[in-house]
Amino acid sequence: MKELIFISLTSVLIVCVYTYPSSQNSEALNEHRRIKRSSLADLLKDETIRWRVFIFLILYGLFVILSAVVFILFKRYKAIQRENRNNRASSESTARFIRPQERISFISLTGSEGDIDEILDRPVIRNNQVSDPVPECPNELKSLPIHERMNYIPYDQDMEIDKKNLRKMKYLGAGCFGSVYLGSLKKSASNWEDEGVPTLKVAIKNSLHSQIPSEEILIGEELRLMCQIKKHPNVLALVGAVTPSFSNMRQTFIVTEFVDCGDLLQFLQNRRDIFFNNLSDSENGYMKPKSARKRVFFKREEHIPIIEDSLDSLCTYDLLSFAYQIASGMEYLTRVPKFTEKSDVWSFGVCLYEIFSLGDIPYKSVTGDLIKYLNDGNRLEKPEYCHKDVYNFMTLCWSIDPLKRPRFLKCMRFFEEHLGESAYELLETVDRKLGIEAENQRKLEEWTKKAEASNQEFLL
Repeated sequence: MKELIFISLTSVLIVCVYTYPSSQNSEALNEHRRIKRSSLADLLKDETIRWRVFIFLILYGLFVILSAVVFILFKRYKAIQRENRNNRASSESTARFIRPQERISFISLTGSEGDIDEILDRPVIRNNQVSDPVPECPNELKSLPIHERMNYIPYDQDMEIDKKNLRKMKYLGAGCFGSVYLGSLKKSASNWEDEGVPTLKVAIKNSLHSQIPSEEILIGEELRLMCQIKKHPNVLALVGAVTPSFSNMRQTFIVTEFVDCGDLLQFLQNRRDIFFNNLSDSENGYMKPKSARKRVFFKREEHIPIIEDSLDSLCTYDLLSFAYQIASGMEYLTRVPKFTEKSDVWSFGVCLYEIFSLGDIPYKSVTGDLIKYLNDGNRLEKPEYCHKDVYNFMTLCWSIDPLKRPRFLKCMRFFEEHLGESAYELLETVDRKLGIEAENQRKLEEWTKKAEASNQEFLL
């Protein structure tokens, strides 16, 4: 507005100065104006001149309107920039959660390590204790992939947990933005000092650096995403969470079931020396076993799925079973809710490479631009012990055209069929164990519900 007023005043001043007559030449100026009006009247009698004047006035008017529109758009652009800066500053203060309505929690968080205890129990002064409620997703956005509508994904209030019945036991590892601890969960009605107190092993994940807002936002988005996924034997089950909006906590803590099999990548790398390739070239489109050896690879103890560390070897059957189970879990995720399946299929192909290379690092020899390397038609090379049928399926997952990549249902069926032809007993065992895992996840959910109920009865 200040710029517009300045331009207007300047224009008026210039016109006034130009048209203001002096006392010395006023008569000459009047004579000049009389002659000019007479000449202008004569010119306007010419039809061509009239049209030129008319077009000039139209163009001049359009120029004035266009200038005004550009000025208004520029001011609007500056206002939007200021609004975006303010929104980013406010969104970085805390992840978005909703406060539960006077709800009694059944899990709490107290660490068993001194430094961790000090951090967790330290009072935190927050600018915004309660984040704004998540708005309802517009109908036109509901069909978008879930990562494109994360701002509309609510946090399930029933998953919110307290910080008194959960203990950190030891550090397990870390990723790009989060660290994971082994923890122990008890029912609220009991005390840690009680003999035989029922507990459950859980995994606790939090951001690496609580002072970095972007990491807390990622943890919060991961939690809200996990709240949307129901139980499946090939998907890690969510137990609950501790969030800053509901407690005087510095960080968000995601509590999941504890899977004792550890890191699959590390497991494969540790068993490279004992790997046994028991499949030869394909026969009738399927992989032909070199021997009839069948082994049970998974077992369960106390509701915890683990891999037998005492196995004397690792064979191709086992790699096929890993691929089949991962494909089964991913196929489930494509159904609830909507994921970006075609890009995930590409990642699944890279995961297959890591499995059949026994934990090799993808693209480790690529030193330049990886995107350009892939767009030029280059792909990961066939692992040494990877069957050609599997590698051909990998390359299908890496098609440049997303429409040519297989769906996860086809991925699951591919490994199910090949595993069934080469090691049917192992396929039956895996399916049976997955059924047991699904039942144990159901029992886990019942255990947590009973823990909440016992807490309410204890308070009454």
